[in-house]
Amino acid sequence: MDADGDGDGLTGPTFSGGNTSASFIRIISLSISLYDYLLTLPAEWRFYSSQRSWRLSLGCILFIAIRYTSIAVLTLSNVGYFGNFFTAHTCARYYIAAPIFKVIQTMVSQLILGIRTINISRRSTLVTWIVACAFLSFTTAQWFLNLWNRVPVQGRHNNCTAGNTPPVLTVWLYYLLSMAFDILTLGISTIYLVSFSPNSGKRHILT
Repeated sequence: MDADGDGDGLTGPTFSGGNTSASFIRIISLSISLYDYLLTLPAEWRFYSSQRSWRLSLGCILFIAIRYTSIAVLTLSNVGYFGNFFTAHTCARYYIAAPIFKVIQTMVSQLILGIRTINISRRSTLVTWIVACAFLSFTTAQWFLNLWNRVPVQGRHNNCTAGNTPPVLTVWLYYLLSMAFDILTLGISTIYLVSFSPNSGKRHILT
């Protein structure tokens, strides 16, 4: 059974099971994330303070969304992975939480990239339609691929993660679509950025 972060996690003071490397990688990623969060808290407060009123700007809303959905994904995923207190009943309710928030976080990230790409293109009608259609189609597919055929997976020490039931494994397609959207928006943005003259700021025709 293929699982997102499956394994035994931590038991007592030492690691056990066959996923010691995965456990260490998770701890390292959590440590880096916590350090980055604490380091950027002053900048976050300055960003909030710079808002002209209680009505937050779109940029501020997107900043809050990407920052705290990412924290939610990390928290839910690692509680499930390292936790040793899940019963079959509680795991059946909990396992889907991390995949749901993962798709939400991806949607926010892709929305930011899409808006950035449209603005770089000077709100070109063609680019707006391409990005909007790609966003709607890709996110719909990502919801399906990340939630369909999902089952709870428990290790020997009662952790709780989400997995696919073989032979139909769909999660890798979710990541493929995520990368495809990133490449699409990055490619469009790069074309427009290269087409601007660094001296005059005006566009010139690429040959």
